[in-house]
Amino acid sequence: MKPALLPGLALAAALGLAACSGAASGPDSTTSPGVAPVDTSIAPPQTGEASPDAPDAPYPGGVTEADLPADSELVWTPEIGWRTVETSEGGGTQQLSVCQQNRMESLGAKFIMVRTYALAGDPNTSGADAAAIAMSFESKELADQAYATAQGWITECAATLEAQDRTEPRFAIEPMDVPVAGGRAQVSEWMYGTAADEGEFESQGLIQVGDRLELLVMRVQGQDNNFDTEPNGPVGLVHPMIRSVPAAAEKLAR
Repeated sequence: MKPALLPGLALAAALGLAACSGAASGPDSTTSPGVAPVDTSIAPPQTGEASPDAPDAPYPGGVTEADLPADSELVWTPEIGWRTVETSEGGGTQQLSVCQQNRMESLGAKFIMVRTYALAGDPNTSGADAAAIAMSFESKELADQAYATAQGWITECAATLEAQDRTEPRFAIEPMDVPVAGGRAQVSEWMYGTAADEGEFESQGLIQVGDRLELLVMRVQGQDNNFDTEPNGPVGLVHPMIRSVPAAAEKLAR
């Protein structure tokens, strides 16, 4: 079955609470039926303008599509992997994670690259998709701030989900640290009900290496999504997000 399109942001209605609290809140180029568009009036932070007398110099640390996980570097099960659907530049106007509170540009990145994926090799798996959003910033300090903001999106995801008419949101995996070379990372997973009374799971892998950030997302429908959070667990297979994050961090660091 064709994987479901990523759902759209519902900032105006969904996140009025963020505007009230004063918290900073923050994608495919088309919007699927029933998807609320992003409020594009929210301008990304400005980092200064180049002199009109000088040509724009290439940003030396900018992420490229080579920094995104290849199909084989994003894992699921030994029998089933992922295939690339699309690779694009910029955060776009759709919601790549159900926890996303604003456009990715709101995090202040200098460059953003996005790759979306679908499960390959299992026609019985429906509603499964994934995304990798790689971002580069002008300094590690700005990346630190963006990491903290993205952590807040994940921690506060229950309210975001409820505003999107998802039911009974709760952590399936509370944020846990995952060791990566040269940086830091955390993995989490939310479970919730959809409007069609189907269960859905979304796992998030948040990675920072220096002045670069990456958010990995895997989403699948079903009543169960059983994986271990550490080796030698009762299921016999560690969660695919936990297994994917170290390789994604290594590639992001190049």
